[in-house]
Amino acid sequence: MICKLFCEDYAGRTSGVPDLIVWKADEGICKFVEVKGPGDSPRPNQKVVMCHHTASVAGRANDQA
Repeated sequence: MICKLFCEDYAGRTSGVPDLIVWKADEGICKFVEVKGPGDSPRPNQKVVMCHHTASVAGRANDQA
């Protein structure tokens, strides 16, 4: 999903990459971590990535229900 976003608009989305991507491949788990300081907020491209990830996770949860 993240790779697809970057393939669609690499130049426009490279600033949206989370600070950390934590993989637990043996369990099929991937976590995205964004670190923000006091008074800092996500940039527009980061919000796009977060929204797509949230929608992807919600879609998988609905498929399993």
